Amino acid sequence: VKEESKRACFKERDAQAAEERLRGFFLSADEKYYLRALSTKDARATPADLRVDFPGLAADFSLPELFEPSAFFSSVLRVTSPGLRLWTHYDMMDNALAQVRGTK
Repeated sequence: VKEESKRACFKERDAQAAEERLRGFFLSADEKYYLRALSTKDARATPADLRVDFPGLAADFSLPELFEPSAFFSSVLRVTSPGLRLWTHYDMMDNALAQVRGTK
């Protein structure tokens, strides 16, 4: 009976360790994520705006005055997993890219 009890305890600890290892992921440790935030008001009609959509982050982010405030169109928050890169693309509007790297 003691031997079965030891095996059951080991299985339980093994399951707990597996759960703890995967706790920081949705599905698995090798998956990659990409988030491109949309407007919280009307995603089809309103451009994304960091100041409105993520006011807690916007307070910590500022750009030098590169353009008149009336020329502002949008500010899109993109968040990726480590190792992912933003692909080459063409935007119709002038823009600036701020890349922040960090850890949780």
